[in-house]
Amino acid sequence: TWRFRADGATLAEEQVRVDGLPYAVRTVSVPLRGLPEQVALTATLEDGDPSGALGGCGVPPQEITLDLQRCPSGLHVQDASTPPRCVQGSPDDLDDDGVLDAAAGGPDCDDTDGFGSACLGIEAEEALLAAPTARLTELVLPATLPRSECLESPLEALRGCSAGEVPLGLNQLLHAMYRGVTSSPGGYVGRQLEEGRFALGSTWLDTAQGPGLILYNLDPPGGDGLLWAQAESLEDAAGDYPSALPGVDLSGEEGELVRWESAAPGRLRLGIAFGGGLLRVPLQAAVGKGSGRVTSDGLALEGVTIYGVAPVRELRRAINDYIEETCGCLNASQDLYRSDGTCGAASSTRLEACRGDARPLCASLAEQCATFNSALIYDADADLTGDGTPGSFSAAIRLEAAPATLEGVR
Repeated sequence: TWRFRADGATLAEEQVRVDGLPYAVRTVSVPLRGLPEQVALTATLEDGDPSGALGGCGVPPQEITLDLQRCPSGLHVQDASTPPRCVQGSPDDLDDDGVLDAAAGGPDCDDTDGFGSACLGIEAEEALLAAPTARLTELVLPATLPRSECLESPLEALRGCSAGEVPLGLNQLLHAMYRGVTSSPGGYVGRQLEEGRFALGSTWLDTAQGPGLILYNLDPPGGDGLLWAQAESLEDAAGDYPSALPGVDLSGEEGELVRWESAAPGRLRLGIAFGGGLLRVPLQAAVGKGSGRVTSDGLALEGVTIYGVAPVRELRRAINDYIEETCGCLNASQDLYRSDGTCGAASSTRLEACRGDARPLCASLAEQCATFNSALIYDADADLTGDGTPGSFSAAIRLEAAPATLEGVR
């Protein structure tokens, strides 16, 4: 039994039943309201079976003093999340469990387990703008990795590292798709970044889960050169940062170059240039390494490589989302890339409309749907689930970034 007390009064209580051993420690979250400004709050873990009738919990009583953090003016506590978060909105917008109603202007943050949280609302944006930030200056999707590098990366466990150059399934698939718009697919994304067709940013943040790097899309800078983070790339449906590498520690003297490696797997969902639009590539089990430097001007990243895998289902969904958002010229009323390996219909008239609408990649994705969709089924090269069947595509991203200043989020 967890019992929460303040000034001697019990505020909340929750019983946790454990069936069998060994058992996993679970997080207990209870609403705590009506606390005075200064209060000593303690949480006590007590044996829920003191008589031993059920064999006893075997857990000695433990008492923990909890630190309270008040929300800034204008924000309200969302105390059903773990850890509690400060959110925008009126206290009347919180349901009985202390969860902000999505209809009241924010996501439902009741079940978040990702890195950081955009559910912090205004507070999160203020933290983002105050933290060291960089703008990516180089981005490369290598077709292969040297075997020695592959062996030292998480890909060794997920796909194995063959002799010689190790092919990267996702990168090679994207290169094949890029051939619809360029004769040199290997450098396509980097050229689009240099030409300002799309922009990416990275910020080093210290969150409740510890320090880490987040990455996000920027609005392509206009003539004023101001950088704005795209809100949709900073928040997923659960309110977490969609693209984050947890456990990146860049602490040190100002200006000191720090070698780092992310301490825990993260995930990425960045929009990369894809023939007039953005393909939001989904990477899981993402681990990065490189060097970083924090200065008064922001954050610099050097020699960074991020390894990860893209599950087939999510990758197909990303391609269909790109077609829906960017390829209006196809007039597709349903998914073009179907999970059974078949393709939706696209008439020659619509393909010509795409070419005339400066969307040649849309036409290429339609014309070669059978080839690419077959690759999604048969060319997966990584086993993320451990069931012995490749269901994901291996990937690596190399990047560099220079200090930058964010104007805001929009």
